[in-house]
Amino acid sequence: MTERVAFLIDGLNVYHSMKAALSVGSVQHVKWLNYAAFCKSLLNDVVYFSQESALVNVIYFTALATHIPDTTAVMRHRILIEALRLFGVEIVLGNFKAKRIVCQAECGLRFVTYEEKETDVNIAVRLLRLFIEDECDTVVIMSGDTDLVSAICTVKQIFPHKRIGVAFPYKRSNGHFRQVADFTFKISAERYQQYQLSDSLIGLEGKLITKPLQW
Repeated sequence: MTERVAFLIDGLNVYHSMKAALSVGSVQHVKWLNYAAFCKSLLNDVVYFSQESALVNVIYFTALATHIPDTTAVMRHRILIEALRLFGVEIVLGNFKAKRIVCQAECGLRFVTYEEKETDVNIAVRLLRLFIEDECDTVVIMSGDTDLVSAICTVKQIFPHKRIGVAFPYKRSNGHFRQVADFTFKISAERYQQYQLSDSLIGLEGKLITKPLQW
């Protein structure tokens, strides 16, 4: 019987993992990642999946950092999103929200920082929905963010016959997930480099999509 597998990708968690991967001497290109091919390859290479496993959905959760001075970073991110859609990757956008901070030292300086919001909730809601609608048998969450631990625990109680795994992005492993998930595994820095998109792609209506020069 075919095991239907869906991947839920914590985009910014993976992005920071990729930045860490670039410190590995043999790794030079990671950010132009073909998430569809990348996830499909894991089904073939990771022992927790059977030969009958089939990839049914790849969902990429992220947020556009429109608050940062470097506007080209958002442009690059949008280009990646456009490219991923060509390969059937579903995109779910959250937001960055301002948070006012007061320095706890004597200076009492007030400043504003930004936090990504909604991604954890969006992942948790989609995890539950996938099982409620019986869209898959196994969900793999690609993240090292422990805020998702409670969501895994709750959904496992409701659907004990379904499997939830966690794929740890490079340098993002966490022991809390091992206690609640059905299985966990680590992603190597080199694997990112193996599944890069082509430098040029033909998008919708013949539009050319080109890999950003900085990537």
